[in-house]
This record gives sequence, structure tokens and C-alpha cells, in this order.
Amino acid sequence: MNSNIAEHRLEIERIKEARLFEIVKEESERGINLKFADFALASWPFVFIYGLYSLAQIHIGINLAGKMAEDGFLPAVFSSSEFQQKLFLFSTLFKVVFFPLSAWVFVKFWRLIITIFASLFDKDLKDIELEDVIAGALVGNFFLIIPIFGDFLKFISQAIYLYFGLRYNLRFSFVQSFFILMSPILLIVGFMLFMMMYLMLMISFI
Repeated sequence: MNSNIAEHRLEIERIKEARLFEIVKEESERGINLKFADFALASWPFVFIYGLYSLAQIHIGINLAGKMAEDGFLPAVFSSSEFQQKLFLFSTLFKVVFFPLSAWVFVKFWRLIITIFASLFDKDLKDIELEDVIAGALVGNFFLIIPIFGDFLKFISQAIYLYFGLRYNLRFSFVQSFFILMSPILLIVGFMLFMMMYLMLMISFI
């Protein structure tokens, strides 16, 4: 897919050289404005299917846990409470209904991360290049149709799509691409360490 995107961008560059600026503008606007919508709408049905079998799985699990608790095979403390059931239900519905919003946040987040590192690594990136790479990672939502392991496969596939996009489409090095992908984890770990040190410092003054 990244090779096709690169070929499409080369075609646009050839159009630029031929001075067909109106066509270039139209093609560029299509790449920026429609790419996200195309991938998001294509992914939404798979998220809906994921929501359906997730609800079915939790329903079966609740009934099975309740039955085992009644028969004495499972302590009642391990059975789901009504609050837990409602929380899971609302979280699943939120994930399905507001998927376009979460996909938009995903695209904007990675766009910010890649832009920051592009400036640090002295890379000159175009908006359409970023949009191609990040929106293409939404293809990973197709794996949500697979029960149980779909969410994990989606995470892995999105990381792979982002890596190959960074490596071969945006032309980052292996180390740079790996570091960009790991940066959210490093930020979270750094924030947790900072909070722990802050709490320890506050406790020491008490």
C-alpha cells in the first residue's frame, strides 16, 4: 500500500513539472480531505461487528459466572456487579458510536508526534505525506472482525503500517522510525516516573 501511495505522489510531482497546477491542487485536496474519511468509513463496520460480539461475549461470561457462583464453583466476589456490566456496555457503545471521533484523535495525535520528530530530525514533510501514512494505519481496524484476538491484532497491524510508512514513505531511518513508534510509551513511562517522584517528594515533607 505504501508503494502505491509513493507512486501516486510521484505522479503528482510529474504533474507539477508539467505546470498543471489546478490538477495538482485538486489531487492534493483529495489526498488530504478524503483519505481520512475513506479509511474511517471503511473501518466503521468492522468496529460495529467488534461491538456486537463483545457484547455477546460479556453476556455469556456474566451468565456463566453467575451460574458457577450459584453452584459453588466460583466465589460470588468474582461475579460481575451490575455497575461493571453497565460500565462495559457503555464503554463498548461509546467505542462503536464515536469511532470516527477516536479515529480523528488517532490521526491528529500521530500527526503531532511525527511532526515534532520530523523537526528534530530535520525532515521536510508535506501534509499529504503525513495524511497518507497515518490514515493508512486505520486499515488495522479490519482485524477487529476476528473474535478475541482482533483488538490485539489491530494494535500490532497499526504499528506495522506506521513503521513501514515512516520507514519507506516518509524516509525515516530504522532507528528514527522505531523511536517515533515507541515515543508514546516513553512519554507515559516518563510521566508515571515523574508523578511517583513528585508523590515521594510530597510525602517526605509531611
